[in-house]
Amino acid sequence: DEIQSRFYNGPMGVLIRAIQDGGAGDLAGLKVGDIIIDIEGETITTAQELHEVMDEYKAGDVIVLTVYRDGRDVKVKVTLQEDKSIPDSVKQNSNATGKNIT
Repeated sequence: DEIQSRFYNGPMGVLIRAIQDGGAGDLAGLKVGDIIIDIEGETITTAQELHEVMDEYKAGDVIVLTVYRDGRDVKVKVTLQEDKSIPDSVKQNSNATGKNIT
């Protein structure tokens, strides 16, 4: 949110607070502290926007994220993975996307 972006002296976006070892973000080179500001040309300012854009893709898709890191914008290619932390029964009965970028 805006308060968070001011605190970190960065743009509005979604702060990456954790990276799953061996996950899509880890393999793509994302880092804790990166701020996701764009996915495939679509501006991301909130977690809700992130999830709405992610709904357009499936596991195995390669997407380009723009993250703010160390004072500059960095483009990162990410191959989406199935989110192993969401049981199949939950994926089938909810709005959970089942995709993982971190």
